[in-house]
Amino acid sequence: MAIDFNSSIKINGFDIAADGIVIKMLVIKNWFFDVVPRLEMVLNDPNDVLFNLYPIQDDSEFEIEINKNSNPDKQKETKILKFSVLDWESGSIISGLNGGHAHAITGYLKVDNLFFPNVTKSFKQKSSSEVIEEITNDLGLTYVKNFSNNTRDVMNWLQVGKNNHDMLNYVNERSFLSEDDTTLLFVNLDNELIHTSLKTETEKEVAYIGKLSQTEQGSDSQENFDDVIETNGELKDTPIFYYGAISNRTFGSRNKFLTYNTKTTYYDGSNHIENDVGNGNGDKLLNKLSQRNKDNIDKEVAQFEFGILNGGENFSQGVHSEFYNSQVRHKYTIMNFFKNQVNVKIKGNSLIKLMDIVELKIKASSDRMINETHSGKYIVGGIIHTLGEETEYSVELVLYRSGINKPSFDSENLVVE
Repeated sequence: MAIDFNSSIKINGFDIAADGIVIKMLVIKNWFFDVVPRLEMVLNDPNDVLFNLYPIQDDSEFEIEINKNSNPDKQKETKILKFSVLDWESGSIISGLNGGHAHAITGYLKVDNLFFPNVTKSFKQKSSSEVIEEITNDLGLTYVKNFSNNTRDVMNWLQVGKNNHDMLNYVNERSFLSEDDTTLLFVNLDNELIHTSLKTETEKEVAYIGKLSQTEQGSDSQENFDDVIETNGELKDTPIFYYGAISNRTFGSRNKFLTYNTKTTYYDGSNHIENDVGNGNGDKLLNKLSQRNKDNIDKEVAQFEFGILNGGENFSQGVHSEFYNSQVRHKYTIMNFFKNQVNVKIKGNSLIKLMDIVELKIKASSDRMINETHSGKYIVGGIIHTLGEETEYSVELVLYRSGINKPSFDSENLVVE
């Protein structure tokens, strides 16, 4: 399930192909849980060029150019991505009498001033969305906000000895949009920082229908795939064909901890404040798919004690009134919704985006009928682009939702509120 491509790599401006360096593996991960896309690459360097001529250093720049050439009748599609080296390991190549080294390299999409230096500054009387937008602009990225209302969390935000990457996470995890939603942020391969919310994304229309390919190569899908996927029109019900799926479901004690009622408490200088997090948290889509027992709803299963809240009743002098609740709510909602994971491999595709909604058609192994329990809507939480040694490009989608469908005959146990 791959398409042909040509790729070239430059290290600090030098084209490595001219010196006999071979790309054994190149993986680009655009992952919701990482703020920026990640690069993982293995290079064979038989002439030790990367030791002698272009030594890799901290923050070395890798420029990757990918050309799709599966259809000679159409204009060649070119994508140029720049990554900064985070870490690398080298080992000797054992192949007859030849020498050289293999290099395993990891990096992140190049964004200046993201990981260093550490910064100390204040954002006076601003909402979290305003802080995130200001940091995004300082980083040279394009800020894209997908929710309509501003976050309700104006305060004096302090960035004390934090790099911008950590500050973005810190602010996002403590922002407040509403009691039944939480904000998300990530950088895509187009150098855009997407600032959105879980509710905004789960309420979107289906972008793709995922259908099982009848062959390992997906030959049943090749003919019409390019015609449909490369149009600039409506994406709704666009088919993607996958071969095989791997699921990972984390329930059990995690389900009990997260899907019922969690309480936060703190002292604000005048009163002892208690708030519930998780009581009816999330929209109907999230709750309906949860494996919670409806008879246990509202029963307390965990408590977070934050101590004294700086600022007393005048929250403008300290932190906003939902500061601590938002921190718990964010963790609670993310862990609850993204606990059911399915990985599917598809033909190389650069149009599918993080947070797209995929309606997956999973067939039962016995009678090949649609599996009612596990089929349905999933959200794209990860996209793994893999470029192999033999000029093949494939994509693995990491799909998430909060649980499994209750069978129709078990409708009396559905949790919809």
